[in-house]
Amino acid sequence: MNIKENSKILKLSYVFKNYEDEIKEAKQTKKDYGIFLDELLEKEINQRKENGIKKRLRSAKFPIKKYLEDFDRKLYNPEFIKEFEELESLEFIETKENIILIRNTRCRKNSLCNRIRD
Repeated sequence: MNIKENSKILKLSYVFKNYEDEIKEAKQTKKDYGIFLDELLEKEINQRKENGIKKRLRSAKFPIKKYLEDFDRKLYNPEFIKEFEELESLEFIETKENIILIRNTRCRKNSLCNRIRD
């Protein structure tokens, strides 16, 4: 068996697609075997994370993609803008906190949630 077959059996898609280029680069830069293997596996992990996010977004079937950059802040008062900037920092994700959006009707809470999610 070779690298291509083994990576296919182990379902290492990044390794399967990129091992030849990664080996060439490692030879050119005279990379240590341990560092080479560590970096290769790290790239595999990163690709799996990215693929997982893409898969969850597809399965969520969101109707529209909206981005925080597209959110028109001029429509709201300065107090809300300050809160929005706090949400935009996404600090609540790192601190593993939930957020609850409470506002008057017709203030586009759903739109804001969609943009934070994306």
